Amino acid sequence: MDKEYGAWIEVDLSALEHNYRTIATHTGEAGLMPVIKANGYGLGAVAVARLYQALGALLLAVTRVEEAIELRRAGITVPILLLMPFTEEQAEAVIRYNLTPSISRTGQLTELLEAGATAEKPVPIHLKVETGLGRTGFNRDDLPAAISIIENSEALHLQGIFSHLAAAHQKAYTEKQIQRFNEYLELIAERGLTVPLVHLANSAAILDLPETHYDLVRPGTILYGQHPQCHNRLDLKDPFKVKAKVLSTSVLQAGSSIGYGLDQVSGKETRIAVLGLGWADGLSLTPERIRLSLGLALKQCLKIIRRTSKSHLSVRIGEKSYPLAGRIAMQTAIAEVDDTVQVGDIAQVPMRRLSASPRLPRVYIYQGQEISPEQIEERVRIHE
Repeated sequence: MDKEYGAWIEVDLSALEHNYRTIATHTGEAGLMPVIKANGYGLGAVAVARLYQALGALLLAVTRVEEAIELRRAGITVPILLLMPFTEEQAEAVIRYNLTPSISRTGQLTELLEAGATAEKPVPIHLKVETGLGRTGFNRDDLPAAISIIENSEALHLQGIFSHLAAAHQKAYTEKQIQRFNEYLELIAERGLTVPLVHLANSAAILDLPETHYDLVRPGTILYGQHPQCHNRLDLKDPFKVKAKVLSTSVLQAGSSIGYGLDQVSGKETRIAVLGLGWADGLSLTPERIRLSLGLALKQCLKIIRRTSKSHLSVRIGEKSYPLAGRIAMQTAIAEVDDTVQVGDIAQVPMRRLSASPRLPRVYIYQGQEISPEQIEERVRIHE
């Protein structure tokens, strides 16, 4: 697919839709609350939010107030849960943008009331309880005071209660967390409160621990085609491809340095291709094969060997894989290629999703055709 720019990220929305539906089938009656923190795991938060909204997600989850505001300004209307606490200064924005805050200290409740929460439009809140992650959340001693404030205020609506698992793949520790969480639920029930949405399961727990599904699950990494450390697996698709055009090709003679720092010297005549993509875009900064921890003298000896060794990173051009050569620069990288590679060819480049620069254009594909983010919801509904 010929693009007007030199490097971009291709996001396959059909793959995301497949993953969403696969997870929904696996979890059965439990609702889905897709996690789209960190710019939708690098895929573009607004676009994936539009997709999940069209697919019927009960809520969306982000980390920060700023992330939620971006979604609201883009027209996302589905409820948005803030997984981490808001600051005192952000309380008014939580109300104004109709966000659903997680509450992990009593002061947050006071801040919402002081910021203008009213009985005419009560703020939906989710209580966060601490079960073993050691980050945020009420303990058993602090929770009753928060419950009392909620009981005495018509401006606050207790919509949910949740906690975070620290290591869902470690059975013994996770069983303790589940037990603690159920004890909190009993405490809430003893106070006569009804909580519509109870949630605990992250991606790994969705796969391995059906007892944690409760009313709602929080798929994150599995939505984006990656399996966490777990036993069970689903048929997931990878929606993420980084692509870059070949900007230049040339032939270097034996003994030529390749890139900055004299890190690699060609041992023979070598054909190279230059890509307009570097570490500022999220490509790995260190192509070295061995990370040395010996003394300075040994490092200097091994450097001679390393100068003619190959990178552990490679790119795919056509049907072939080619190693990257030399040191990756800020916005360029060099691949060792053969004479089949020409200027204008497109390389598929390995890159961690959360390392990918937000400045790289995201190109969205649905059912094999490129679409704009504004078209996503309409196209998904038509396809259904």
